Amino acid sequence: MITDQARQRERGVDAPWSRDTVLEATVSSAVESRLALALRDRRYPRMCRMLELWDGHDDEIVLDYGCGSGADITGLLLHSKVRLAIGAEAGDAALRLARERLAVHPSLGERALLWELAPGSPGLPIREGAFHFILANGALARTNDPLAVLREFRRLLAPGGRANVMVYNRESVWLHLRVAYERPLADDRPPPRCLEAAFAEDGRSHGGGDVRLWRPKDFLGLARKAGLVGEFVGGYFSRPEVACVKRSLSDAADCPVLPRESRRFLERLTLDSKGLPLHDGRYAGLGGVFRLRRS
Repeated sequence: MITDQARQRERGVDAPWSRDTVLEATVSSAVESRLALALRDRRYPRMCRMLELWDGHDDEIVLDYGCGSGADITGLLLHSKVRLAIGAEAGDAALRLARERLAVHPSLGERALLWELAPGSPGLPIREGAFHFILANGALARTNDPLAVLREFRRLLAPGGRANVMVYNRESVWLHLRVAYERPLADDRPPPRCLEAAFAEDGRSHGGGDVRLWRPKDFLGLARKAGLVGEFVGGYFSRPEVACVKRSLSDAADCPVLPRESRRFLERLTLDSKGLPLHDGRYAGLGGVFRLRRS
């Protein structure tokens, strides 16, 4: 049922979008929508907890910047008592999917608003300090000017407010195990000389499009330029990322031709009680999460 709808609509979704994004959007009832959220939570271990998606937002005004097909804003509205949630997105097709997603939950309509971002501009025509919480689960991974977006976040944050942002984490299992080891092995070619180029070529890692990998210290430095301070809390995972740890970690760590940076990264990994990898005490998934506030 969901899969058939996804196949019919996939061509109409603004690129770059993954099949997961479409599947989450194409639901026809509130029950299907809640089920899709639960499946998504299991598909991306640690995501909801790291990004504080569902808890601690009672009576807050929230912005979901780059809301895509509406999964996160729907989850926020269903699982917390936000006063108002605004979803902002540049793509008309994605906003259409978000409207359809919210429409299967009629009771949420009075607390939800969707806004189309102007092409090439990160700004919203909203007063300074309007939001208690800003979520950007991937939007900054694809923007050409992340500094401008972060400066807009600073303008929009209320005193004491916070912005939780996901960008692609360079210190991740996906880069140093999947991209540096498994993909070359599967394609019968040597490990990559340039990890960034190999990541860009591996379209399955991020759904296509131009993206940037960030070292945590570099992204925090960019945030400081925008007048924000905060912390890197780690990276959440996808299920394929977790699977490659179980499948290949021990072999890759002993691979003599693995890039030195990747070998050192893998040697420093530890596993928690559920087998999820940590690097320097933080979860080492591709979805790097930063919690920011005004300086």
